[in-house]
Amino acid sequence: MLLKLFFFLIPLTIFAQELIWSSDSSVGISQKTYEKVIKEHVDKKYPKKVKAYKDALLRVEAKKENELKLKRQKELKRQEEIKRETVTLDGLMWQDDISSRRVKKDWQGAKAYCSSLKLVGFSNWRLPDIDELKNITYRNRRPTIRKEFKNSLSSYYWSSSLDASSSKYAWRMYFQNAKASYGTKASKYNIRCVRRR
Repeated sequence: MLLKLFFFLIPLTIFAQELIWSSDSSVGISQKTYEKVIKEHVDKKYPKKVKAYKDALLRVEAKKENELKLKRQKELKRQEEIKRETVTLDGLMWQDDISSRRVKKDWQGAKAYCSSLKLVGFSNWRLPDIDELKNITYRNRRPTIRKEFKNSLSSYYWSSSLDASSSKYAWRMYFQNAKASYGTKASKYNIRCVRRR
């Protein structure tokens, strides 16, 4: 309907333009005069079609405005979710949802868990190495983790770093005293995934 009205009004508008410019090509026509002629030769002659055209335009604008509003609300909700379920420090985004307290797996399971994790719209998570875990420790707290983290336990958390002397062991961080040590890969410990921001 909008398209039909558009093509209907084009020739009328062109007609009004020709009427203005043919009246005296040597005299400049103001925008006000132009709008007056359009109103007299289009609006008055075809009031219903002009109204339908204007109403259609208003509906299109209202739809665009509503879509933009929904987009803003969606993005705001996503940012709130990111703030609630992750912590960003030194260019890294850390998992900090309730699963950081509840999920326990062996070393292979921990790596697979992070690789398949989908959190706050991101899927490129991984198990952190031992140095990355050391960087988020804080000895004057219990658990010994930086204050930005809300979901943590005073327990062992797996790292992706292997023991250089034996393939049966991997590094783990103990957030009771902020000390790193080896653990057998078959042991089940907590997991906190990370991704590059």
